[in-house]
Amino acid sequence: MGKTKFKAKIDSQDEKSIIYGNCIFNNNKITYKEKDIKVTILISDNIIEMIRECNDYKIHLIFQKDSVTQSTYQLFGGNKIFNLETKTEVLDIGDKKIQIDYILEDNKFSYILEME
Repeated sequence: MGKTKFKAKIDSQDEKSIIYGNCIFNNNKITYKEKDIKVTILISDNIIEMIRECNDYKIHLIFQKDSVTQSTYQLFGGNKIFNLETKTEVLDIGDKKIQIDYILEDNKFSYILEME
């Protein structure tokens, strides 16, 4: 298990943000905090799962290159779970960089995670 610095960049039609901080990288799992949101990234051969969780909700995104997958969005308090269609356009997994370009319910997103 290693702790390292990271930069995460999220671009969408409505929002652009860059987050800097420390993450924990252990084999195929990366975890970090983004304000009050805990982000967990699980890396498999050609699949990345991203879980974003806070006090209000949990979103579980599944990315597979050139595929449409079913992700979930769960609101806490009412225990409602919504299925989200996720189309992955770019999935690039490197040693110190991950890039995911995807369409989530007709909204385009680009996510880049770079680690030192």
